Amino acid sequence: MKKIDTDDPREKLTKARMQLLMAFPFFGELVMRMVFHESKTAGVGTTCVDHKGNMWYHPDWIKKMTSTQEVMFELAHEVLHLVQRCTVRFPNGGNHQVWNIAADIKVDSILVDAGMTQSKVSKKNITDELMEKYKGKTTEQIYYHLIQNPEDQKAFGDCPHKDGKGGEGPDVKPGSQVGDRGCTSGALHGAKIDSETVEKWKQHVIAAAINAKNRGKCPGFADDFLADIRRPSVTWKEYLRRQATSMFRGRYSYHRDNRRSRAFGMKLPSRTRSPNGAIIMIDTSGSISDDNLSQFVSECSGILRETGCQFLKIYFHDVECYHVEEYDLNTIKKIKATRGGTSHVDVFEKVEESRDKVGMVIAFTDLETSFPPIPPEFPVLWAHPPGYEGHSVPFGTKVKVDLTL
Repeated sequence: MKKIDTDDPREKLTKARMQLLMAFPFFGELVMRMVFHESKTAGVGTTCVDHKGNMWYHPDWIKKMTSTQEVMFELAHEVLHLVQRCTVRFPNGGNHQVWNIAADIKVDSILVDAGMTQSKVSKKNITDELMEKYKGKTTEQIYYHLIQNPEDQKAFGDCPHKDGKGGEGPDVKPGSQVGDRGCTSGALHGAKIDSETVEKWKQHVIAAAINAKNRGKCPGFADDFLADIRRPSVTWKEYLRRQATSMFRGRYSYHRDNRRSRAFGMKLPSRTRSPNGAIIMIDTSGSISDDNLSQFVSECSGILRETGCQFLKIYFHDVECYHVEEYDLNTIKKIKATRGGTSHVDVFEKVEESRDKVGMVIAFTDLETSFPPIPPEFPVLWAHPPGYEGHSVPFGTKVKVDLTL
């Protein structure tokens, strides 16, 4: 392990950045784009990064590092928060400290898989056992598991929800440290997230992945990331609008004669009668925040009304359907959910029993649920938050709902 021949924090960072560029070009190229800021404020006990690529560091923290590899790991760790869009993906109403723990577990796992050596303090908190436990899981999945299993938070010092009492709101300010490590990756120093900067960093990541790939040093996760973002994508709103327009404005068919066929002397298609309304199933099991539920319903309502949907009913459920309400934009301002387990068996039965002329069902869920044994006759759109792409459904269509876009 190469020793650093200087005590100057900024010089340590500069030297480690050059070493990172040579040994791990993907991370190194991105770190070259970061701007270093020294900070001795209480909110920065170690290092942290915002979505713009600003990295704050406490000089005493950097001085403690005695090897180049440790500083390299620190830099790669911070820039990977940018690559993973940890700030942008933070759940509305979530807990900053627990989110940081989840993000750190995911980030360190990726770096170790890429061949980097954990720093001493990182290995103290994020052990091999912890990384193995959450292997293959997304940051969101790790976060919600930590909320429900607070014993995994013990290694990080005094974190909220050790008693297992949920994570309804931000108990700590953005920028708070978690134990000895815990970088913030949040809205530190009041930085507001803007889509232009997020897109710019996305392009930086693409360029870094391509350059590293050309050198034969592209880490596996970056290769997958590159393939994913090159894949043509349609936002969930565009997909819903397209499906709803086709459903509620009716389709043209030759099964019935158009009344104007005789006048034109040719067979013309007629528009089939469309169903009346739509159902939104809201999974209130606990892994989706109230703010996200409200935003999702409001945006769905606007799209459905544009496309001719005549009524919209919301079915609230966990294991069982416990409330049904016809949606009114003027009366539902805030959805307050009851939290419990998850199943879609009972709620689909309730829809069938209603005898409503349903055109489509939109189920907002994390997909960690039980499904009905028999598919319904109406089309089902499974709308899930980011991080649950690996879950399969027995029928219907999955679409990722990113409320930050």
